[in-house]
Amino acid sequence: MNRMKRTISFLLIFSLLATFASCSARKTGHGRRTSDEPFKPEKDDVIVIPEPTDPYVTPEPDDGITDLTMFIDRPGNEKEYDNRIRELIAQMTGVRVTESYITGISAEEAVGALIASGNLPDYFYGGSEIHDLYTAGDLVAWDPYLEIYPNLRELYSEAEWARFRQADGKIYWADVFDNHYEKDTSTTHTGFAFWIQVRVLEWAGYPKIETLDQYFDLLEAYTEANPRMPDGTDVIPYTCLCEDWRYFSIEMAPMFLDGHPYNGCVSVDVDPDTKLPVISDYNTTDTAEAYFRKLNEEYENGIVDPDFAVQTYDEYISKVMTGRVLGMCDMYWDFGYMAEDSFSLTPVNDTYG
Repeated sequence: MNRMKRTISFLLIFSLLATFASCSARKTGHGRRTSDEPFKPEKDDVIVIPEPTDPYVTPEPDDGITDLTMFIDRPGNEKEYDNRIRELIAQMTGVRVTESYITGISAEEAVGALIASGNLPDYFYGGSEIHDLYTAGDLVAWDPYLEIYPNLRELYSEAEWARFRQADGKIYWADVFDNHYEKDTSTTHTGFAFWIQVRVLEWAGYPKIETLDQYFDLLEAYTEANPRMPDGTDVIPYTCLCEDWRYFSIEMAPMFLDGHPYNGCVSVDVDPDTKLPVISDYNTTDTAEAYFRKLNEEYENGIVDPDFAVQTYDEYISKVMTGRVLGMCDMYWDFGYMAEDSFSLTPVNDTYG
């Protein structure tokens, strides 16, 4: 059968790396391209991929905007077609993306159904299912596009691009998670961090915090001077989350304290003599011992939330949203998108900071 669909796919692999791939559907019609030659858009800075395939057909654009679709392998809230942010992006790029999420089935089942039907979205964000798409022959190589779009190619060196090549010598996906062109221009840190409220920093004159001891010293000092919220409730100097898989917010800290990027469940170093990778469990390092000892000391001092080990994720988020929590160690995405609206409701010098 002719292949006429190009689908950009994202993969969240084991080490939380998102990958970028291209797919083709197995149905013809709707005036879609059947050529395997790369499609070059009118705008040089945007990769515009041909139309989506049923059942992901979106309204025909009447504003010069190319409508594409995206499938996300997790539950979520679908946006209205004319969502304000989506429209701003559409006006800037010439592309409007409408997303859909899984409902009532697993990601594996959803992707299996897509592959069986041949009806693929234009964009795909998923897990290891990307290999199922590859095996099914639904991916289209990136190589021709890398020749057309220099900004895309410059994301990696030739040696780095080579790591993404598959058994047939072609590139079908690439790690684009936390990879920035030239420089990171984001205004919010969205990764792992020891977070602290702005009002605590403001109170202390914005000190430079470089060690874990300095971090907890500041929390202790602020709590002693400001033990309660304006409504009379006690502040929570520091809390942790242990529920289910989210225990990572405690467990992974030693890896980041040692300056490692997120390498999954281990730390990866390079032997200076052999130049070979050295894999170690970051929970067995001297840093891990010092870190957990510090948490124990702060718990004994009343700084760590006494309910940290038994609270649920919902209880954790509820505490953060009240502004009572002065600090915690976590991924931004694990709390920020739930709590940021609450933070914006109150001035910095009042409740939230």
